[in-house]
Amino acid sequence: MANATQSKYFKSLERQILSLFRPIEAESVNAWAERELYLSAKITERAGMFSSDGCEYMREPLECFRDPSVAEMTLMFSTQTGKTTILSVGLAYSIDCNPRRAMMAFPTDDVARRFVKSRWQPMADDAECIRRHAGTGTADITNFAQNYDTATVFFTGVGSASKVSSEPIALLIEDEIDKFPLETDREADARSLAEERTKSFAYKLIVRSSTPTTSDGNICASFKQSDQRYYFIPCPHCGQMITLDFRKCCRWYVREDDADEWDINRVRQTAHIECPECGATITERQKRAAIAKGEWRPTNPNASAGHRGYHLCSLYSPTLTTGDVAAKFIESKEKPQELRNFINSWLAEPWEEETYDSNPEKLRGCTLDYERGEKRGVVRVITVDVQRRDLRYNVRGYDDGGSYLIDWGTLTGWDEVKAAQEKYDATYVGIDINYRDREQEVYDIIYDNRRDGWLGIVGAGDRQQIKPFAESVFNPFVGKKKRMKFVKSGIRLLTIKSSLYKGEIARRRSGTKSNWHVYRLIERGYIRELFAEVQVDRFIKGRKVREWKVLREDNHQFDLECYQLAIADWAKLHKHGAIKFAPKERDGLTESAEEKRGDNLPAFEKRGGIRPNKRPARYGN
Repeated sequence: MANATQSKYFKSLERQILSLFRPIEAESVNAWAERELYLSAKITERAGMFSSDGCEYMREPLECFRDPSVAEMTLMFSTQTGKTTILSVGLAYSIDCNPRRAMMAFPTDDVARRFVKSRWQPMADDAECIRRHAGTGTADITNFAQNYDTATVFFTGVGSASKVSSEPIALLIEDEIDKFPLETDREADARSLAEERTKSFAYKLIVRSSTPTTSDGNICASFKQSDQRYYFIPCPHCGQMITLDFRKCCRWYVREDDADEWDINRVRQTAHIECPECGATITERQKRAAIAKGEWRPTNPNASAGHRGYHLCSLYSPTLTTGDVAAKFIESKEKPQELRNFINSWLAEPWEEETYDSNPEKLRGCTLDYERGEKRGVVRVITVDVQRRDLRYNVRGYDDGGSYLIDWGTLTGWDEVKAAQEKYDATYVGIDINYRDREQEVYDIIYDNRRDGWLGIVGAGDRQQIKPFAESVFNPFVGKKKRMKFVKSGIRLLTIKSSLYKGEIARRRSGTKSNWHVYRLIERGYIRELFAEVQVDRFIKGRKVREWKVLREDNHQFDLECYQLAIADWAKLHKHGAIKFAPKERDGLTESAEEKRGDNLPAFEKRGGIRPNKRPARYGN
């Protein structure tokens, strides 16, 4: 018995060693699959040996599983176009002909388990090319790990970082990556952690697959870095190579002006493909014949080396007609949630939220004929956004209801902020206290300069802040025994309602307010940061909600302009002469009644202030 077990072990070892030195067969992956793989009725409606007839676009992506020059592949496919079949066939080919450690990653463990039971295992059980590599023990085959004599395959969800960061992988297949968890404060996103596992292999392949969601989703970001291949087919009339673009090619009957609704059956019957080159009608039979003669063509000359990307919409699907796609659009176009599903799942395109007040060209209406650095206004204000290594600043002047941008940019330290205050004779310096890593440093510098008009400012959400702004005195030194006896007052803190002031800045940058100005020849960097956030409409549980979307992380000037507007409201700078307290005196400022109260500030608490023994809560801006 022992000899038989040893003999079996050595035979298995011999197969593994020989497979490592076996050259990759000249046979294509598609030809191998048509000869080896049987798809039962459990997997497909058309049971039988695998065939790509009618889905000829699958052949080139399948070939990437044997092409050593391809290191990354992105499949941005619509639903029901064979995307999952490509992944399954490619994995089976790797087990039989191109052995390497492999992992298929899914958004959750439940999705991984369902794929193994309903798609992978039925195909593996029916395929002799996979069965002959499997062990005899039941422990060799589980839902999440399958050991073959040529490779080990892991199936996993990416909910836990340990599941995707513990195994070295040469073939990584990521399915529905737009549903993967995002990065957190403690670790990178799941996709990045999984792809880190492939670094130790010189010959590796990363396959990313998903229907898109938004333009900043994982699959769109990956496709933009690829060579962006589209499937071109020859027009049966003019011979020009065209793509099946729904907006350019799909046509149906023209509805009469007095008709209240579309006739869906008529849409389905009359819908057809129209060649964008010659205008001729392409029938369904002609379309199928053209797809069989089609080819993938790259369109991005600046792609990352070895990264292929494939885009395919539902007009290429062998199970859908042009009428089906057109009818789905008509049924969805008046319902935003269904229209989004049509754009994502049928056209394989990202959903673009409608944006408002986001056109930088409108800023020209806010330009006045003065130079950068030129003092404007009777009262000037500096706002500061604290970053890890530097400080971003904005200087504005105010008079007679007008507001003028004077300067903006980056400073390296607090001494430069003081110098800017002296240079522009600024009455107030508002500093964002929201950067946690430099929290105490910010408190100290505001406290030391509190008599020079320095104050803290922090943004709050709608639930935490009902009024436009709330003023309080905050003592950041409570509990520090060594300094308590020297502390006679706190720092002035202004808590603002972020959404309100963002909306007001959006109105001003769009030119709808005539009293908000920037200097002529305003730099692109300022414009880029000012328009880094836009308003978009989202649908949450069927309800339309307008919210702010961050387009770029460098949104400093947008935040600083919000702080400027809040300080102007608080100090009533829109009408000169009605200032909340007088500009600083060079020989010092007499302590106010609030400062004389010291650490005992119950009156401020009643007015909405923050208790002196509590630090202000952090809210996103």
